[in-house]
Amino acid sequence: MELITKSDFKGNIKISQNTKETNDLDLYIKRNQENFFRDLIGDFQYNEILKIDAIDSNKYKSLVYGIDAYDNQFFYFDHNEIYTSYFGIIESLKYLIYWDYVRNLNAKPTSVGIRFADAENSIGSSQLQTNNVIEQRYNLGIEIYQEACNFLYNTDDKKLHYFDITEIGVSGEYLMIIKQEDLKNSLNFCSLLNVGDSFELDEIDYIIDSNDVGDVPDQCSIIFKANSGLSFENKYIHINPYKDFKTKQKNLSVLDGMF
Repeated sequence: MELITKSDFKGNIKISQNTKETNDLDLYIKRNQENFFRDLIGDFQYNEILKIDAIDSNKYKSLVYGIDAYDNQFFYFDHNEIYTSYFGIIESLKYLIYWDYVRNLNAKPTSVGIRFADAENSIGSSQLQTNNVIEQRYNLGIEIYQEACNFLYNTDDKKLHYFDITEIGVSGEYLMIIKQEDLKNSLNFCSLLNVGDSFELDEIDYIIDSNDVGDVPDQCSIIFKANSGLSFENKYIHINPYKDFKTKQKNLSVLDGMF
């Protein structure tokens, strides 16, 4: 699973690609990426990612990039029914790798793109300036990480409203149609469901056999098996797309540059 490469470090996280110090940047990327995901979703879900190669799965695409199956910005209504946009965790991961890499450098700050005007500053002052920069990047990364934590908590045991359920040709197979409903989590959540995931309907768990999300505009089609001849009372299902995730909380730094 490779989400970030050395060439991604540009702009306000610029790391020059022409210096000897960047030879070990790949190691920082690999280490931080694994630690980041283990902190965010825990070992169980991290191992699930490794099984399927995260980015081949719609729900991990949504977690990482903040998009739904239609490549739209992901949104959800939180537990307080407040509309919330979610932008993914890629930028957070970049900021935290940058912070970890630069803080461990013994080379001059200019080799990774941090430049300050020459002045009568001591070496110590220049290091303090560098520390202030990487602390800012760290805090930016943590703010996005916290948004991802909120996303996970607000998609846990969540209602997903469906449009219709009908029994189809094969006895005991049901087709669930989901369309976006105003002010509700419905079609926006379909990309969080993989084949093999379970959902709860009328206090009974069912397994998703197929999920044709994105195949038809503005509609998701899910097939599941149950006893023939059923009718369903509730017009929503409960989902836990990131089942058994464990999140490690991270706080902003208030060290005022003293990393």
